Amino acid sequence: MGLLVVLAAGAFFGYRYWQHNIQPRILSEIQATEPSPAPPTAPAESIRTDPPATPAAPAVTEKPSREKAMRAALAETGERNWVAKVVYASADWQRVKVWVGPPRSEFTTAITLQWDPQDNVYNVVRVEALPSPGEAKTGATPTPPKTVTKAKAPPTRTVKQPPGAPKPPVKTTGTTQISGASSTRSNDGPVPSARRAIAKVLAKAPEKGWVAKVVRRNADWTEATIMIGPPHSEFVAEVDVRWDWSVRRYNIVGTRPLGEG
Repeated sequence: MGLLVVLAAGAFFGYRYWQHNIQPRILSEIQATEPSPAPPTAPAESIRTDPPATPAAPAVTEKPSREKAMRAALAETGERNWVAKVVYASADWQRVKVWVGPPRSEFTTAITLQWDPQDNVYNVVRVEALPSPGEAKTGATPTPPKTVTKAKAPPTRTVKQPPGAPKPPVKTTGTTQISGASSTRSNDGPVPSARRAIAKVLAKAPEKGWVAKVVRRNADWTEATIMIGPPHSEFVAEVDVRWDWSVRRYNIVGTRPLGEG
C-alpha cells in the first residue's frame, strides 16, 4: 500500500515537471522549424495612361531686319570671312539688296532678298556680279591724271528720233542762256538739259536723298543714261530717259541694276 502511494506521488510530480519544463521547450522548437507565413500582398494599382502632350504653340512671328538680311546674304555666298553691306531696303525691310565681298577689298556680288513671313527667313531672289573695280566708283568724280591737260568730253551715242516725233522749234531770237547748254530755255517752254534729266530720275528713286550722275547722253540731251544710288555709297542702278517734245518733259524708258547687261 505504501509503495503504491509512493509510485502515484512520483508519477504526479513527474507529469508536473514534464508539463512545466519539457513540453514548453518542445513546442517552442516545433514553432521555430515551421516556415513563417508570407506577408500580406499590397493590392495592385491600375495602370494610368497619361493624356497626349499638348502640341507646342507656334513660334512668335519674327520681323525682318538689317542684321538678318546681311546674315542671309553671307550664308548664300558660303564664305566665312566675307563682309556685307545693305545698299537698299524697303520701308518695312521686306525686300533688301545687299552687297558682299572679301574683307578689305571691293564688293563683288549683289544679292536681292525677299522676306518670307511664314518661315521667318529671307529668300534669295537674285544674285548679280558687281562691276570690277574701276568700272563704277562711289559717287565721286574721278580725278584726271596729272599729265592730262584737257578733260575728255563724256562719250556720246547717236540716238534716232522715233518716227513722227516732232522736232524742237528753231528760233533765232528769244532764247535765254542761263549757265551753259544744260540750262537753255526757249520762250515756248522747257528744253532738254542735264538738270532736268537728273531731276526726273531722282523723283522716281526708291528713297529721298539719293544722288545721280550722267554717264551717257546724245548731242542735244534728248536721251541720256543716269546712274543713281544712296549717298556716300555706290550707284545701284542705271536709268534711261528720253525727252518728249509734245509735253516738254523727260520720260523714263528703261531701268536696270548695275552689273546687268
